[in-house]
Amino acid sequence: MPEREPRPYRIGATLRTTDTELLPGFAALHARKEIDHIQIRVIPGETLRRDLAAVAAAGIPAPHHGHGVNPCAPAAYDNRPLPEKHIEEAMNRTFEAADTLGTDTGAGA
Repeated sequence: MPEREPRPYRIGATLRTTDTELLPGFAALHARKEIDHIQIRVIPGETLRRDLAAVAAAGIPAPHHGHGVNPCAPAAYDNRPLPEKHIEEAMNRTFEAADTLGTDTGAGA
């Protein structure tokens, strides 16, 4: 397959941890450099550990936690007050996902 010309833009995809049936196809797109990144949105629940294991097996190291928590500015997401317990739980889930997927502190690419 010939080398692709660099694009002046980036193409990405976002999947939820619960979208395990879509993981192989999106991982293949990424491996072929047809998309530049895959963002995995962490969905808490009973299947989280199983779902994270499926994401890790697909080789997609880019978790994203969209539960309104920005550790640098907790109110930046919106102006609703977030109890400290919510922030702590959300950050713990994010760290667990990052550890499971082998993601460093930078953005996944």
